[in-house]
Amino acid sequence: MQVLIRILDAAFAAEQMSTICMSAKINLSENDKEVFKSAVIYSQGVRRHVIAGLSVSDVDFVLKSAADQAKALTEAEIAALATFSPARLSDETQQWCANKVKPSANQIIGAYMRNPEVIEQLIAKAKAN
Repeated sequence: MQVLIRILDAAFAAEQMSTICMSAKINLSENDKEVFKSAVIYSQGVRRHVIAGLSVSDVDFVLKSAADQAKALTEAEIAALATFSPARLSDETQQWCANKVKPSANQIIGAYMRNPEVIEQLIAKAKAN
């Protein structure tokens, strides 16, 4: 189950942070917006794929564990942003979205897009164990 949790927590964190970037009052390029939207779509898709065929108790365990880990990571990132003064917060959020969230989301989505069969094999193997 740990492999499934790890796949999902990365996707969930990318989704949560991308959603923050899209809802923040900052200027995003069209490319940034597409990456963030793609992270949300990827997270939803991989979630459906990971939980397909699992028992109800396994679904609950995997989703809760992954969500808790993603939440902790996202809260830590938000706490770091909250240390900035209100005058700097918008600029720092812009930098965080461009230099941390976007590359992370690109990496997570890209890993799947380059080698979907590898991720799918990991999921299938984890479910079989």
